[in-house]
Parts: sequence; C-alpha cells; structure tokens
Amino acid sequence: MKLQRSGMLLGVVAAALMLGNVASAASISGQFNLAGSVFVSNTMIDFGFDTKVTPLPPGDQAAGVVLPATGSFAGLNVTDVVSLHNLDITVQTPGPPFPTPDTNWIELGVNPTSVGTTSSVDINVDLTQIPINSAVMACVPGTSYANGTICRANNGPIELSQGPTGTTAILNLVGKAHTAGETDFSALTGKFSANFANFTIEQLLALFQRQGFIETSWSANFVAAPPVPEPSSLALLGAGLLGLGFWGRKKVAR
Repeated sequence: MKLQRSGMLLGVVAAALMLGNVASAASISGQFNLAGSVFVSNTMIDFGFDTKVTPLPPGDQAAGVVLPATGSFAGLNVTDVVSLHNLDITVQTPGPPFPTPDTNWIELGVNPTSVGTTSSVDINVDLTQIPINSAVMACVPGTSYANGTICRANNGPIELSQGPTGTTAILNLVGKAHTAGETDFSALTGKFSANFANFTIEQLLALFQRQGFIETSWSANFVAAPPVPEPSSLALLGAGLLGLGFWGRKKVAR
C-alpha cells in the first residue's frame, strides 16, 4: 500500500512539474506592431525612426510602436521607441536558419540599450532566419506584370505584390521572443511591408537599378506563440494527471 501511495505521489509531483513547465513556456504570446523608415541597398537594410536614413546609413536603428499590442506585449505604449538592429544580408544570409541568431535584434521595454520607452514590457527578440519562399517566382527587370502578380526582387527574400494602385514590398522574418535575461523562448514571426503608391513592379525595380537603393517608410506586425510541448512531455503529463485522478478516487473510496 505504501509503495502504491508513493507511486501515486510521484505521479502528482510529475503532473505539477509538467504543468509548471508548460505555463512557463507559454509566458510570451500575443502580437505587436512597429513602424519607421528604411534604406534598402543590395546588401543592407538600414532602419531609422527620428532621422532620415539617407544620406548617412545606418540611421538610428530604431522603430516606433504602433498600437494595438496584445498579450505579453499589451504594456507597450504608442510613444515608445525601441531598438532594432540593421540587417546585413552578407552576414544574416537569407534562406536557411542562421548558424548564430542575431541576439536581441529587437529590444522592447526597459532594457539599458533601448532607445526610449515608458512601458512595463521587458521582452527581447532574437532573429533566427530570413526565409526565402522559393514557390514565388523571381522578378525579371524590364517585365510588365499584371495586377495580382507576386515575385521576388533580385531573386531574394523581398516579395513584390502588384495591385491596382501600386506595389507592396513584403519581407517575412523568423525569430524567438524571450523575457530579457531569460532563456525560455517563444516562436515569433514578423512581416514587414512597405507600400509604393502609383509604382508598378517594373517601375520600382527600374528605380532601384537606377539609384542603387530604395528609401521608404515601413510597418511590421510580429506574432509570438508559446512552444508546443513535445509528445514525450505530453505523455509524461498525461501519466501524472492519470495518477492524480486515480489517487483522488482512492481517497474518495476510503
């Protein structure tokens, strides 16, 4: 009987530990939005906020918060200015995940290196990948495209989508969010977009070829999701909960 009770007690402890781990892993979720200006060349994506990026990249490497912000990011304020590293695609090569993440690529909240904030949010984002969607065709300079066409500029990660009133440039990014100083991560995806009114894809590519860069305003949406427990962890949690239920029934029976 004592052995049975010990086994059931271990099940209860395992369930409690697993529930605690799941709660900890789910600590960061929700979404937030940023905006600023950007200077894009063949090798660099330079961010700015308070100052124009040109003629002196890399700008101030900052961005402004745009509401709404939800979940773990709900404490962000519209007056917050956060730090945002520039992207050097010769180092942060688009395609597969980076061998080494760009640590603290975005810093939200009250971190020492943040540009300026009054929020209670203290979350950093590590950049881990600039994916390339190979299912999207590469743009061909000098080609006239129909509305609804999507192609990749310079065969890279930036997708150009042509609409009836202009072209939208889209850059998708992958990273992980974590509380500053902590090592528990939540998966994060980001989508940057810039609108070029009255420009076709052909005209936008021609402008880039002519001057060697594009400068524009941008907005971005970031979504963080808690990690999904591994099957082995779920099995252990289920076993622990089963033991907890069995123990409860035994107590009632007595």
